[in-house]
Amino acid sequence: MALWFSCLTLLALGAARVGSAEPMADRLPLEPYDRLFSMAVEAYYRDDWQGVILNMERALQNRAALRRAKIHCRAECSHKMKFSISNSSHDLFLDMHYFHTVLRKADCLRVCEGERLGPHSLHHISEEVQLEFHKRTPYNYLQVAYFKVTTSLVPSIPIYHWWCVHPHPENY
Repeated sequence: MALWFSCLTLLALGAARVGSAEPMADRLPLEPYDRLFSMAVEAYYRDDWQGVILNMERALQNRAALRRAKIHCRAECSHKMKFSISNSSHDLFLDMHYFHTVLRKADCLRVCEGERLGPHSLHHISEEVQLEFHKRTPYNYLQVAYFKVTTSLVPSIPIYHWWCVHPHPENY
């Protein structure tokens, strides 16, 4: 029970840390969710159900936090860098203002994501792992892990209740 409470506390604190809007300078970078997913799958094959639950839930939370941070940065940079169309008869792609805006927006995204997420290479996720998340595979692992944890607790419940009803078994 204490393990569950400590896991839930850590997850709640991690979610509060990840969901905050302050830059990364005063907090640790997000752990890549592909690494957490791999650790959860390894725990699954070791029958470490608590490890599966902890790492898979953290992977799902970090993936959502990564997505939120990228959306925030894209919205912020789109708001800052507006495209201006010149009134000349030249094609839009020949307009130097267009390319200047594209480069400034790319630089804005790089800086914003760097502040919020850390180095870009840290969150370069393989297509295989992305596909697993799109197929919602982590939820399958979680379902099995929760089932195994729950069924491992079920045999101990009647013993506990018997012990509560009969605290002094020497009378039997």
